[in-house]
Amino acid sequence: FEGSEGGEESSWLPDALVTIAPQRDPYRIALRVLPLILLHALWSCAVVGARVLSRRAWRCEPLLHTLTGSVLGLLLAFRTNQAYSRYWSACGAWATIHKASHNLARLASQLYLDEKHAHFSFPSFVRHLVALPISLKQRLRGTPDPPELWAVLPREEAELIVRAASPHLAVLAVLSLLILPLRAQDDGGG
Repeated sequence: FEGSEGGEESSWLPDALVTIAPQRDPYRIALRVLPLILLHALWSCAVVGARVLSRRAWRCEPLLHTLTGSVLGLLLAFRTNQAYSRYWSACGAWATIHKASHNLARLASQLYLDEKHAHFSFPSFVRHLVALPISLKQRLRGTPDPPELWAVLPREEAELIVRAASPHLAVLAVLSLLILPLRAQDDGGG
């Protein structure tokens, strides 16, 4: 890129598009699988070594390989379907959050335009509504990022939310406090 200094990210990219540095595997899958891989490698070496030392061709029935391949195919298909189902349910959950946030923003804008709700803090409500999915994303990824919230909320408030045990619940609590005056004025007519 023009104007970028050796290896630095370009400043014209939004923060959401800047790639995140790869992190170590938090579940330590490689350490869990490595002993099993080593065991299979040693067993394979032992079988090949016995075959080479015996200097004669072994006759193997292909039934065992066929059965093993079929069972592994069924297990992999089941695991693939299960993984895709979990992925699809996560997509559905994010779509629900998007839809609810959009509806709340639309309702808040209607209430803000109504003269009898002049005390409703619409800008603050919308800022916190935008901060909700950001804080939820940070919570799910396990990577608190105050600068990402600084674009939406004041620094002090963003840092308080990031330091909370459950940042997304803290944002929901603030949203609930912001609509308390509206709930107090509800006459039951909707």
